[in-house]
Amino acid sequence: MQKNSMRILFNNSFQYLTNLGTLDLSKCDIEVIESNSFYGLNNNLNTFLDLSFNKLKNLKDFTFQHLSKLIELSLANSNIESIEPKTFFGLNH
Repeated sequence: MQKNSMRILFNNSFQYLTNLGTLDLSKCDIEVIESNSFYGLNNNLNTFLDLSFNKLKNLKDFTFQHLSKLIELSLANSNIESIEPKTFFGLNH
């Protein structure tokens, strides 16, 4: 999905994707990630999530709560200005 323009990641955006080990959302012009965007990926996304080179300004509480098996997360070069205290709640690594 790299380099696709999708300003907002809506709740439940990936709930029907199964057997997904890696998700590359780099360079997608993402500005907002809703708190349940990754709902349904808990048992599937278990390796890598790339959100680098996006336009994220603020990461809200519980953004990654459904990704307990995630091993690596890239937020490089995303111009993040603020991260709320419970943004990474639910990540085990």
